[in-house]
Amino acid sequence: MHYLTKYVQFFLLFVVMALVNPLFADAPRAPMPTLEITPIKGFSPLTVHAKASAVDPNPLDTVSFLWDVPLAASILHPQNAETDITFIGAGDYDVSVTATDDSVTRLSATSPVRKVTVLPIDFHKNKFTKTVQKTFFTSII
Repeated sequence: MHYLTKYVQFFLLFVVMALVNPLFADAPRAPMPTLEITPIKGFSPLTVHAKASAVDPNPLDTVSFLWDVPLAASILHPQNAETDITFIGAGDYDVSVTATDDSVTRLSATSPVRKVTVLPIDFHKNKFTKTVQKTFFTSII
C-alpha cells in the first residue's frame, strides 16, 4: 500500500505539470538584442558604427532600442537601431544596447557589453602632421 501512494503522488504531480506547463509556454518573453560595433579599436577621436538587432519571440511586436554609452562619448541617434558613436578621450569604453518590445508588458533585455578601445594620438607617427610639417618647411625655404 505504501508503494501505491508514491505512484499516485507521482502520477498527480505529472498531471499537474502537464496542465500547468502550457500556461507558461506562451508567456511573453523579452526580445534578445545583439550588437555589432566597427571598428572596436582606433585612435582618438574615434567614430564607430554601432548596429543593434533583436529577435522578438512575438513577430507582431515592434522593437525599440536605447543605447548605453559612457558620458565621454557622443551619440548621434540614441534610440535608433543603427547609430554612430564618437569617443574623444583615450581609454576603454563599454557600450551596450537595450531592446524593448511595444507589447502591453513592455519587456526589455540588454545586450552583452562590448568594449571599445580608443588609443591616444601619437603625433610623431601621424601622417597628417608629417605632411603639414613638410609643406611648412618647404614653403619657408
